[in-house]
Amino acid sequence: MISFFCSDSLKIRNAYCESMGYRYVFIIAGAAIAAAVLFLVLYHPQGQQITASQIPTGKDNLTLCSHVGTNPFMEGFFLRGAEVYTLKTWDWGDGIKENNTSVVVNHEYRLENGTSRQFSGSVTEWKDAKMKIGRDRENFTVTVNAVDFKNIERFDQYEGVIVEGDYAGFSVSTNLTAPFFKWTWLKGDTGEPKIEGYSNPSHQYSGKQTYNGFVTVDSKGIPAENRDFCVMTVSNDMNLTGYISVGYDSNVPSPLQMVFWANRSLNFIEQSGPAALSVLGAAQSQVWSFGDGSSASFDSNPSHKYAKAGVYRIEYNGSYPTGPLDLVRTVTILDPPVIHAYPPSGPVNTMVTVNGSNFMPNIQYDVYFGNNNQDDNNVTADRWGNFTTTFDVTSQFLSGPQRVHVEYNGTTVTEANFQRT
Repeated sequence: MISFFCSDSLKIRNAYCESMGYRYVFIIAGAAIAAAVLFLVLYHPQGQQITASQIPTGKDNLTLCSHVGTNPFMEGFFLRGAEVYTLKTWDWGDGIKENNTSVVVNHEYRLENGTSRQFSGSVTEWKDAKMKIGRDRENFTVTVNAVDFKNIERFDQYEGVIVEGDYAGFSVSTNLTAPFFKWTWLKGDTGEPKIEGYSNPSHQYSGKQTYNGFVTVDSKGIPAENRDFCVMTVSNDMNLTGYISVGYDSNVPSPLQMVFWANRSLNFIEQSGPAALSVLGAAQSQVWSFGDGSSASFDSNPSHKYAKAGVYRIEYNGSYPTGPLDLVRTVTILDPPVIHAYPPSGPVNTMVTVNGSNFMPNIQYDVYFGNNNQDDNNVTADRWGNFTTTFDVTSQFLSGPQRVHVEYNGTTVTEANFQRT
């Protein structure tokens, strides 16, 4: 068009025509640039890095267990509408960022100066592994209050969001003398089962919902201190990438399945959701790390014993036909139950006292004395997990070592020996 209006044949090459020609050049060039930018924004071709502001938001795919907690606070996140096996970038708002493929994530917030604070974060779901094409971005806000619990030195909740049927772990320590811990798993429900007297319980949640519970810690003559917590269960029939299941063999009865003790064999299983299985396929190889400095395991479903009590980070790294799968969870290991016979040896007519500690509180156990279970006492552990019972050494007990052991519903919990002289 420029050559038509300003051609040599028309003899109108004047200053006005030239200025108009340059103007049209700039207009057409500007339009071409705008079209190219619009194309990039709409289609995000491979290799074009986009900014967070260009990623679509407002899908409301993110659910939090609780937006408000007290320091330290374990918040649980469930990215409900995310695609399986896509990379996610989590910006927790506290200076920490991490990338993973999971839609169930837990993050602990801790205040540094004791002042209440609001953390503003986000999660970005990517369509590609190079984090250049965004699928969704969700923003969130978490408020952590600095509440002074003068008698509670530390409270930890190790999972805020768990898969239905899995266990959430808790730990509380206090400076009180002879403290009493009362756990309520669902706040306000008087019929909800409780564990009393235990400072480090695990609890299995069944039913897909959010559970707001609390623990009360008190001692004789000292007012109780309360600590709230939140656990959200999600169903594995959704598009979960997977999770790590930890437990004993099926022959261990409930409620002993609720706590994990040191020097006991635990089974570890990678549970992939149906949607994940359809995308990932069967694992080609896997590596397990148990967080205690032990050697890694390359078995599909390994067993492992922890030598001492503590909180351990378990990591699963699997290789699948379509790529890797990385899963993480924590597990709380407690000191195992023990019994002591006093005196440790003696002749006929010796009165033997058997003391037990570290047992699950308020549960009845059978204590057997003798290699042939000649004597049996029923005992109930007190709210601190302790019990005491006595046996009379009669002539039916032959000289030599005599087995003393504790059972719950036919399962041996622990044992010791008494030397009959």
